[in-house]
Amino acid sequence: MPSAELFFLYRQLLQAFWGVEAGIAYYNKTARVRYEDKNELNYTLSTRYHHLGLAAYFNLYPFKAKNSLHVSLGGRIGANLSPSNLTYTGNQEDAKFSALGYPSVKETERMLKDKLKAVPMRHWAAVSVMTSIRHDARLALSLQSDQQYQDRNKHL
Repeated sequence: MPSAELFFLYRQLLQAFWGVEAGIAYYNKTARVRYEDKNELNYTLSTRYHHLGLAAYFNLYPFKAKNSLHVSLGGRIGANLSPSNLTYTGNQEDAKFSALGYPSVKETERMLKDKLKAVPMRHWAAVSVMTSIRHDARLALSLQSDQQYQDRNKHL
């Protein structure tokens, strides 16, 4: 999963009890499902989604020591830049499967794109406790308000 993040941290003085952190992130998620049965029917369903996100945190530094334990409160919002990026390939149009009445590959891909829609927008809140020794080990409680896919029609 290729990704890139750029974060900025503002803290007035190293002894300050608070700071602000903001950032932008890009990542992509890919998935592939391959199917093959004993009758040589096979297909591949692939997705590739590109995401862009923004984050903002208010950091509290309860200890005066440099690189001390701190608490972050904040949230993120992200958008899927390619919610319909789904491809389907298969061999159901071969002559040996013609009697089974399968739809064409193009029609199957169109139906899948209509039924399986990636969530275009995500947002979540986070509370983290971490240290800043430049290893970013974040423990976060996230409240997400999305589902991976929305099924527009519950029945085919």
